[in-house]
Amino acid sequence: MCMSLIKEGSVSIFRSVVFALISISFIHPIFATGAKIRVYDTQLQKFISPLDLFTAVPRQGQLVLGEEHYQEAIQKAEGDIVAGVLSAQAREKSFTICWEFLNYPDQKIINTTFSQFTQQLISITEVFAQLFTRSKPMLNYPYRHLFEVARSFKGKMVGINAPRKWKQVITKNGIAKLDKKLVPNNMELGGPFYKERFIKAISNHVSPEKVPNYFEAQSYTDSVMAESIQKMSNTKDLKFVVVGSFHSDFNDGLVAQLKKYNPKPTTSIKIIDITEFSNTERQNLFNPHPKYGVIADYIYTVDN
Repeated sequence: MCMSLIKEGSVSIFRSVVFALISISFIHPIFATGAKIRVYDTQLQKFISPLDLFTAVPRQGQLVLGEEHYQEAIQKAEGDIVAGVLSAQAREKSFTICWEFLNYPDQKIINTTFSQFTQQLISITEVFAQLFTRSKPMLNYPYRHLFEVARSFKGKMVGINAPRKWKQVITKNGIAKLDKKLVPNNMELGGPFYKERFIKAISNHVSPEKVPNYFEAQSYTDSVMAESIQKMSNTKDLKFVVVGSFHSDFNDGLVAQLKKYNPKPTTSIKIIDITEFSNTERQNLFNPHPKYGVIADYIYTVDN
């Protein structure tokens, strides 16, 4: 639907129609899916409909989508969530998708490439080839869903991360050796629980003496992304922030930074493909961790 043709007085009628379409079966092609979706509100401690989630998202601020990388079902769900929120809010143009895989120094090439894609001058495979020249571009193919929904609803794609080579300085020699011009003003190390979980996750992959450097790099990434988003806080855009879930789990890392420094509301969603989960894993998924608490504001599960 072309929302630009809708007069202001008919927005409520349009929204009702969209709600009906969403609640029936995700009729819009963007919503087409054979997966079973469940949404759990960790504050209300109950299951809600996807439509309830879409309408609960504030019109401004940040919606952080904590994901597992390179998983078709997960990235498809991200596209569905973005499209669902935009449709529920009868919103077009005034939104931004902020993606962890894109670096903020590369914004000019991101803008050029996305503009070519929106004008249908290049294909999605060419988009990834242009944006990921130093890696295997088609690894990112599941993320086509984000680009397609951004094009359909006339939004923007923005890089929020720092280049890998800057982080390599930190992992090798510590953040003190990084050019101070590249360190964000809000730079701070994550809290004790975040550090505890990080050490558990990385201990089998990095020598003990290097763990502090890697935690600095992890915290640096959170700080850089938070500052990148903060610089957009004067706009009325709703920001959809797509990051690896460790950056957002338990509302820590990036989410903690956003809630501390960004005046606009931050909402977190943990997206999980539970297709291979056992019955016990499914039952325990929605329980708060006894030490760390709820994993996100909402848990969005996909079951194929």
